[in-house]
Amino acid sequence: MEKTLTINEMKTIAHEIYKEEEEKLRYKDNKIFPITFIEYFKEYIPNNFKLTKILPMSILPIISGGFNDLKGNNIIFLNHIKRIKKDCNKVFRLAQVCYHELRHSEQSTWDAYSYQGFLRDIDQYRKKDTFDYYNDHDQYSFEIGANLYGVIKAKEYMQKHYPELYMEQKEDIERLLKLYQFDYMTYDASYSFDITLQIIRLLEKNKKPSDISPVLEIFLNNDFTFKKMSEFNHNINYRNLDKRIIYAVLSSKAFLSQVNMEELSEEELKLLNESLQYTNNIYKRQSVLIEDASREKIISYKELLKKEKSLLNKIVLFEKTYLPKLSDIINKIKRKSHKEHLSSLDKYIEKSSKLIKKKSKGFFSIAILYIISIILSIITIIYLLGNYR
Repeated sequence: MEKTLTINEMKTIAHEIYKEEEEKLRYKDNKIFPITFIEYFKEYIPNNFKLTKILPMSILPIISGGFNDLKGNNIIFLNHIKRIKKDCNKVFRLAQVCYHELRHSEQSTWDAYSYQGFLRDIDQYRKKDTFDYYNDHDQYSFEIGANLYGVIKAKEYMQKHYPELYMEQKEDIERLLKLYQFDYMTYDASYSFDITLQIIRLLEKNKKPSDISPVLEIFLNNDFTFKKMSEFNHNINYRNLDKRIIYAVLSSKAFLSQVNMEELSEEELKLLNESLQYTNNIYKRQSVLIEDASREKIISYKELLKKEKSLLNKIVLFEKTYLPKLSDIINKIKRKSHKEHLSSLDKYIEKSSKLIKKKSKGFFSIAILYIISIILSIITIIYLLGNYR
């Protein structure tokens, strides 16, 4: 079956998908516009953009199957769909683009202090580096999420409404689903934070961290240098942050290159260690996923080498530099703490012995106090043995 799906039929499908999504009450005030290139230039652009915006907006139909303009408008370019030969591919691609753009609408409603909202905000700012965005488009958190949502929902839509067409394209859909699941599982929040911070420091002179994300003002001064870890708690929102945000920031190269570990408290060192261990374990799991993707040929050989090299460098950096240094500092503090505690226990035992001699009256009293002294000594020995294992 080839070239049978008309423009009007495609518009019907798009509006049907939008209606199903709208009923979930997630897309209030959002609209969907499945349009041809002619309709886009004749109706949409003149009604929505000033003259200065017309040129950049005119490029979009060339490079994209659709877009979300962050005003509630989800544009779907039907000419791209029309060029596809098979109807099974047309329906799937149309549904995929519709769900993808509608997911962007939902992303705009996420709480800025949530993990997803934080990643959305820093990656949205990261888009200011247009070369990075177009070169690494599918590795942005909000694009990864929309890609995965688009495929999952398009698959469900075809299974429900076009089961025969779905069976024709089942293998291709599953392959694409695995690719986007792989992108989701190998996303690096710390790396994204680092890249965003580099762009901010390069481009911004007048903005404050809160202008980009309210989360950033917890960790950064107005000149985009890091605050001391002891200052994080001064912001009431820090206490309720998703731990993954804290781990991403504290595991970033930007933070690790600025922090002086020797000056951190024991509690701060523990949090930093927790963050580094968490991120390093993610990198190790991702290296396994890359091997699996290589065997299943989910990603290209070139992309495989790029990701393997990047992950290996990160793991080596963590395990050869950051974690050993942190471990040494923590062990020094523990040894110092043990010595101080041992000294205080010796003094306590000496004091308790004097008290026993002074206050002992009769054999019974001496026996009781002697037993107490033995118990204290045993507790001390057990404590020391436990801490020096």
